[in-house]
Amino acid sequence: EIAKAYREIVHPDPSEAELHRRVNQKLCRYALLFPTYGRPGDLSKINRILQSEPVRLGEIGAEMHDLVMRPATRARMLTGLYMKIPLFAEFAHVIDASYFAYTRGNFVAALFTIIPVVEGLLLRWRGHNSYSLEAPAMADAARWVRETPKRTPLLTMPLFADSWAESCSYILQHHFYKKTQAGQSYDNFNRHLALHMLEDVPVYSPDNLMRVYLLLDTLTQLYLCEHWEPVSLMNLRDEEEEPHARAYLRAFREQIEGVGNRPEEILWTHARSNPTLLVKDKYK
Repeated sequence: EIAKAYREIVHPDPSEAELHRRVNQKLCRYALLFPTYGRPGDLSKINRILQSEPVRLGEIGAEMHDLVMRPATRARMLTGLYMKIPLFAEFAHVIDASYFAYTRGNFVAALFTIIPVVEGLLLRWRGHNSYSLEAPAMADAARWVRETPKRTPLLTMPLFADSWAESCSYILQHHFYKKTQAGQSYDNFNRHLALHMLEDVPVYSPDNLMRVYLLLDTLTQLYLCEHWEPVSLMNLRDEEEEPHARAYLRAFREQIEGVGNRPEEILWTHARSNPTLLVKDKYK
């Protein structure tokens, strides 16, 4: 009764949270969620696309890339969140390194760098550290995430947290940690395929990299809700964010201006297509 009354006080008008949940229930089939930092207008736009027949996945993917992977977003998340939360601060530079690999078109290095950050969050969240005798099974991570609202009924932003817990748990169970013997994850979004190279299938794509960042961002927000930690993004100063945003933009600019003379182009000999065109080709 206390938890119910608390939710009614925090969310006197639950309509936005309910729309958020309905959209996420559809998106998670494609290993996607609506970003926690997305605006209501973005949510309405994606909801309209989801109602089309057939669903225009290309449009959704393009919207997601714009929301999640733009340099300003990644700079803001890094400097306003990951560099300030004790759980992440010591390896925020790893997140930074992954995004720089992305700006260079090296999606393999970017994925190999960012996936352990997600797993580190899931381990530390459950109390594991380098002194623990035995690490909790990663296969149980989905259940841990799903039970967050039960474990802590008085979450901050409780209705949104319910949706994040439900959707992240689904993605972990049915895509990210899905056993390869149980079938294919959507778009091969599967850490086993990515880290252990079990099959010769397209895994190292900008789409799947975006999915990892999106999963990491949402799990982090859910963690903050459970621990009642203030969202440091609210107090981010321009002088903290701008150097990283400028550095990311410079890296992208150098990639564009250096076409035909970039060391990373050797990667194209191993790829099925020019990796820098994957997003454009898929979402044109």
